[in-house]
Amino acid sequence: MTEKTWGGNMAREDEMKKQWYRLDNAALIFPAIIRKNWNNVFRVSVTLREEVDPEILNRAIAELKPRFPTCFVRLRAGFFWYYLETVEEAPKAREDYAYPLTHMTKKELHTCCVRLLYYGRRIAAEFFHSVTDGTGGMTLLQNLTAVYLELKYGKRIPREGRLVNPKEEPKREVTRDCFLRCGAPGTIGRAEDTAYRLSGTPETDGFRHIVTGVLPTGKLLEKAHETGVTVTAYLAAVLAGAVGEAKYPSLGHVLGSCILWDDLAMDNPNISEYYRNESKALYQTRYDYSTPETFVKVDWDLWMK
Repeated sequence: MTEKTWGGNMAREDEMKKQWYRLDNAALIFPAIIRKNWNNVFRVSVTLREEVDPEILNRAIAELKPRFPTCFVRLRAGFFWYYLETVEEAPKAREDYAYPLTHMTKKELHTCCVRLLYYGRRIAAEFFHSVTDGTGGMTLLQNLTAVYLELKYGKRIPREGRLVNPKEEPKREVTRDCFLRCGAPGTIGRAEDTAYRLSGTPETDGFRHIVTGVLPTGKLLEKAHETGVTVTAYLAAVLAGAVGEAKYPSLGHVLGSCILWDDLAMDNPNISEYYRNESKALYQTRYDYSTPETFVKVDWDLWMK
């Protein structure tokens, strides 16, 4: 078996059959740790103002599929390693069922590694993490929503930001392993302290509780910018503070380390069209910070140079 790259008229459906891709650096771990109690799936969703039309949504999926060849794939097992293979037919949207992020079985992963769901006014996409990360997932959902709205209302949506023309050929860079081009200098030791695991009482019937919080984006940005960090870093500090209070309620301050994920596309503007995993870990160890504001005031440039 030989690996192919995109060239010529790459948007043609017949040229996408049996196309295969090596797992990128961040994707390698996920097939090896598949467990029934460990869900390597993430979800993004959008809520429209009107009920979703399943027929039009399926048309949008079929139209968008050739433009995102590395997203519409199945997980296959080779003799020595796992790899991703493009599916011949676009997956059909399904009505949302059960609870979000239900376990993806190996049988399902052999069919397609992405679920496209709808319920009421909501369109959701769930991805096996070997396919892409949050940025790639949001990009696919944004483009799917744009194509859906164009098909439903007959109006053209300008292609700005990460919106792409579904009729254009995908660029060669969509198949590359971003980590081979954007690795940070230096090395980091593998030795780590034991991670703190939040515990609870599982429901006997497998029922899951989902807590949803809604807050004004402007106020959150303002609070994060007051401390000179991103929203991701600030929320991570808040979470670390909550964990610290749960584990050491008598101390009243944060203990331990944080691992944040940095979007490589933000650090490398030349990566304009890349939909696979493109994040790297930012490790920070700081002790005895009493508030999120003081906790986040650390040198986040360690792995950005």
